Amino acid sequence: MDELKIDQTFLNDALENRRVYSLLKTIIKIGKILNAKVVVEGVETAGQLEILIKKGVYGQGFFYSHALPAEEFEEWYLKYYTKTT
Repeated sequence: MDELKIDQTFLNDALENRRVYSLLKTIIKIGKILNAKVVVEGVETAGQLEILIKKGVYGQGFFYSHALPAEEFEEWYLKYYTKTT
């Protein structure tokens, strides 16, 4: 297993519910023990992103962008991820 993808339901209530937050932390730990890339779905707020940054994992969701057609994605990607030489 190379990647562990965590469903957004674990992230949604993590800021308000200690039990859910503990469960999310535990799942992330399992992923790291397995030496897998950990990705959490459903990032919609800066608070959620902050949790993931502190845990050193990746996030995906509307916080970054809504789904885009291929042409718009290319523009978005070049705007934010073009590396300078």
